[in-house]
Amino acid sequence: MTRHGRFSRLAMLLIALIFAAAACQSVLVETGKKVFETKISARLLTEPEVRSVNYRWRAVRNSVYLIGRARSETELERALDICTSVDGVVAVKHFVEVRPLNQRNDS
Repeated sequence: MTRHGRFSRLAMLLIALIFAAAACQSVLVETGKKVFETKISARLLTEPEVRSVNYRWRAVRNSVYLIGRARSETELERALDICTSVDGVVAVKHFVEVRPLNQRNDS
């Protein structure tokens, strides 16, 4: 085998390894994101003080974004506590409006 042939095979192998490593990292990041979201879902759905249908949440890296409407400050604090209690979550950013039942406009 020529020296040129060995070099091109080695280069192809290295390129394949780089792409495989990138794919594995992408899968691990997506898996970690789903783990955060699933744990938060389970905890919010089983928490009687939080009406989980009023919220949406997404994990990006190790941060959780909580979006929705809380019925009270207490409910919002409980929802934030649930999100921050998940192992691995380093930050929770929320875009939640507090609208008590007596202040809602049903139109």
